[in-house]
Amino acid sequence: MRNTLFFALLVGLLAVHNTFAQRGPGGQVQNLQEALETANDSLIAKLDLTVEQVPAVRAILSARTESLVALRPSPGAGREQFQAMRAKREEINKETEAALSALLSEEQMTVYREFMEEQSRSTQRQRRGRRSGLR
Repeated sequence: MRNTLFFALLVGLLAVHNTFAQRGPGGQVQNLQEALETANDSLIAKLDLTVEQVPAVRAILSARTESLVALRPSPGAGREQFQAMRAKREEINKETEAALSALLSEEQMTVYREFMEEQSRSTQRQRRGRRSGLR
């Protein structure tokens, strides 16, 4: 238990470090794929997966990462493109949750949902900070 807690803490600290280290001008993440993969590793550590669950969960999260990276806006993207991206991102998240719910216990799904909610809140805080000029 102590080793699992230590590992989860270490992965979480690395995720925070990597997220800040990958920010470029304007506070934007320079490598979205690496940031998402770091978050996936952190999530996997928090889920306390069985040996059998790890490859399947990693595959689902990797597919989600690839789909989200493919959504990056083109330069000069307008409001319509961002709205379409938001809808697609929500669809990807629902598909991911459905796939994970077939593999994970209710307790693990609760951890997953809490993790995703915290990720969403963190992203919103970062956006508000950029809009207000705080970094």
